[in-house]
Amino acid sequence: MSVHGYKVLFDSTRKKHVHDNAVIISLPAVREEKTIGNVVRKIREQLGDKAYIVVCVKDEEDPTVKAALESGVDAIVLQPKRGYGLAHLTAMHYGRSRIPNAKTIVMVDADDTYDLSRLHEMVELSLRHRALVIGNRLEKKPSRNAMPTLNYLGNKILSLIFRILFTKHIPDTQSGLKVFPADLLEHLSTNGMEFSTEVIVASLKSGIPIYSVPINYYPRLGSPSKLRRFRDFMRILWFIFRESITRFMLSGVLSLLIAQVILLILLTIGLEKLPSLILSSEVSIWLGFMINDRYYNFLQDKDSYRDFIWRGLKYNSIYVFSIILASGIALLIHNCVDLHLVLANFIASIMIFPLNYFINIRLTWNW
Repeated sequence: MSVHGYKVLFDSTRKKHVHDNAVIISLPAVREEKTIGNVVRKIREQLGDKAYIVVCVKDEEDPTVKAALESGVDAIVLQPKRGYGLAHLTAMHYGRSRIPNAKTIVMVDADDTYDLSRLHEMVELSLRHRALVIGNRLEKKPSRNAMPTLNYLGNKILSLIFRILFTKHIPDTQSGLKVFPADLLEHLSTNGMEFSTEVIVASLKSGIPIYSVPINYYPRLGSPSKLRRFRDFMRILWFIFRESITRFMLSGVLSLLIAQVILLILLTIGLEKLPSLILSSEVSIWLGFMINDRYYNFLQDKDSYRDFIWRGLKYNSIYVFSIILASGIALLIHNCVDLHLVLANFIASIMIFPLNYFINIRLTWNW
């Protein structure tokens, strides 16, 4: 994704930054004039002239602009409209346009709440393993002044839900301090607070390893937090759900509908009921597998046909097991509650769907 409509307010154009080990620093800022100088100083202490610091503001009259200039940043850009993710995307894309050979991007907030004493270590770790490295604020529980209890619980809940749906343990999914390979930027596009989660999802999809480095988290000293608790929580939650289970569910619904059409055609041309059911079911299962495999198997270019068939057979076996289990539950509901078998089967299918999803994610695609 490219970002259009931003305005460049300042660019140092210092050629000493244009080298292979340059690090693009994305620093969104809204009225952070009291803290941005400290953040820039800490970044320079850790990375020196390797850091190409791009500050993104949403208001040309923001006092942060003057403070950023005085602190010695490399560029200041004005984002086209509101949005945490959009601010990062604007800064990152501008940095890449100035230093196309940069290998690493760092995203961090300008409010001086993040401990940057391990930033050099995080950058080296990312470069060495071509990895996403996350500053984990929750390893050492922050003080209530730094992170109110409600925020702490929200971060914990979102990380837990992410672990359940993606079967990947990320201790602090919402951390605003992340270091990742610069080419991952091509896969990022969200404009809101869910951007932090999208970086992790894009890394998983790209087969990029993920590391977590414990850091301290400090109280805000500048402007009030821009976090809108309930709205941002729900946006992030919806993004996690949308990027995981809904694709699996929608592909299942689509393949099921196509199977019904195939079943109708087979019965119309005179094929027996049992062969028609088996054939249409198998088409449905394999179609669902192929749709899901395009999303959940992130390294297809390194795949062999044998790997593809083997995953398909595992998916098929799990689906058959799920159908048998759902049928058993449907009969149990039908007999115990005296519910119509069709309705009982629908309820059983809904009940068994999460199990089908989790087993397939674990065994078919090894998440």
